Amino acid sequence: MRKVLGTLAAFVVSVTPISAIAGDAPSAQHLAAATTLIEKLQMERSLDQMFVNLKGMFAENVIATMLRDDSNGSSKRFFDSIPGGRDRFADILGEEFVTSLRRHYPDFKKTASDEYAKAFTLEELNSLNAFFASGAGEKWLGLASQMEKTMGEWGEKAGMQAGAEAVTAAIARAQKMPSNEGAAK
Repeated sequence: MRKVLGTLAAFVVSVTPISAIAGDAPSAQHLAAATTLIEKLQMERSLDQMFVNLKGMFAENVIATMLRDDSNGSSKRFFDSIPGGRDRFADILGEEFVTSLRRHYPDFKKTASDEYAKAFTLEELNSLNAFFASGAGEKWLGLASQMEKTMGEWGEKAGMQAGAEAVTAAIARAQKMPSNEGAAK
């Protein structure tokens, strides 16, 4: 979905007169059309999917930093004191991360509306809104979540495969290096 929207936006922006992009602040009608489009695109759903996927990585990075900088053992003691330990703390931290991000969605939607109003003319926004109100547009919106999920699952599998291949290739490459190649300078 993001790729399709990005491609569509890039095309429209490329044929949009500079005056429409760099012009004065958008009118109330122009901003209202952009806001309508942002609501129709249900961007919160995409953000939720992205952030839910990132929450584990975020939590693990925070925990790794806490443990790396744990010269006095306080982080380890902290994790040991929590029922469920480090894993439970990672779950809680990930949940709090997503909750905190969701509080910023209204600002995101306003920012997105402002950016769409700057990038698209009122006529273009009305055309996009008309498309998403049509049968094809409504179908696209209805299927976008499942399509994003399917493509996300593919991305996870491809990422795991690429990661495994990269580790294997990096180990083989590193083992072939002369002992002084790649040394810090």
